[in-house]
Amino acid sequence: MTMALAALLTAQGLIFFGFIISAFSWLFAIRSIAVKRSGSPLPGIGDTLTAFQEGISSPRHARVRWTIVCTAALLLASAPLVLMLTRK
Repeated sequence: MTMALAALLTAQGLIFFGFIISAFSWLFAIRSIAVKRSGSPLPGIGDTLTAFQEGISSPRHARVRWTIVCTAALLLASAPLVLMLTRK
């Protein structure tokens, strides 16, 4: 394994970690909205869908959504680089 490939895989791992943290924090925030809306620890489908709609469209969650989209785009864009670095 070359040093460039090791650096790329390390960077991809860190980006993926950021993606995971952002995605789960967003999902837990949406679940919190659904639980508050329903008043039950197990919200129904209507409250869950309403919470997802709010999570997708609310400006309050814009930074997390932007982080999820950017990290996913970085991972997708860097995937072909791994192939290029492993072929010889």
